[in-house]
Amino acid sequence: MALPPYTLGLGTEVNAPDPTSRDIVFLHDASVVEDGLALMPSALRAKPNVMALMRSALQSAQTRADENFNLYIMGAIDMAEGDMLDQWGSIVGEPRGQFYNDEEYRPFVKARALANSNDGTVDELLNIFGLVTAPMVCVEYILLPPGGMQLQVFRQSWMSDYKRGRVRRIMADACPGPRLHLLVESMVGSFGPPRDDSKTLPGGPLPRFI
Repeated sequence: MALPPYTLGLGTEVNAPDPTSRDIVFLHDASVVEDGLALMPSALRAKPNVMALMRSALQSAQTRADENFNLYIMGAIDMAEGDMLDQWGSIVGEPRGQFYNDEEYRPFVKARALANSNDGTVDELLNIFGLVTAPMVCVEYILLPPGGMQLQVFRQSWMSDYKRGRVRRIMADACPGPRLHLLVESMVGSFGPPRDDSKTLPGGPLPRFI
């Protein structure tokens, strides 16, 4: 029996497309709701209650499709190395630039894939921020009334200026619009009020904006 195409490590079906080819396009249906509603008979489209019910059901299907695609993307990026990782970076829109090490570049590719489809929720932004500021000790969210926020990372060492610039760019895309958001980088033991976890100390180095 012929193996299905894209069976990694087990061979490929004869004449199947090469899964490492730049001609392979990974499609994600992001219009489940719109396409589904467009297929409704015109008589039902005039009934707001029916349309609202269908929209809710289709949105659940869209959410599941988004989650499945994100899982697929994350898994594929985790396995990619070298040129293949560069291809994933090209697909999601995050070029390698000066990240010569795959392990330094990979989190930015994953973060860009998430930033492309995120809704700007706190959990999503913390996840993206955590990826691009790795290796990290922890990240924190601080509310800045009336509608702003601060994302703060505690690290063992400062990020390079180049990496900080890449972090700024991807976070600006993940959280667009007029919403105020401050990105702060701190060393473990940075200046600040004493805490039970000792992440800030009265005599520590000053944090800095990313």
